[in-house]
Amino acid sequence: MLTAAQIARMSQLLDEALELDPEGRRRGLEVLSPQYQDLESALRQALLSGSAVAANSSDLATLPKIGASGNNTEFVISLQAG
Repeated sequence: MLTAAQIARMSQLLDEALELDPEGRRRGLEVLSPQYQDLESALRQALLSGSAVAANSSDLATLPKIGASGNNTEFVISLQAG
């Protein structure tokens, strides 16, 4: 479990890393400064887990078509006053 201080440091690193492409993230983890070694496992999991799957998934390329043939999804909106 990460401490509050570790979470703050990790947040800063993630902000920087998310601007990079997957290869840049991988390289950044390889040259991670010794002061951040305690975060390496959590950073690796956050930045690399599933990234190859998501980057290559055609399922995420478009939104599903509402009312398309074979799509029987119903949407129900329920609004209630306070």
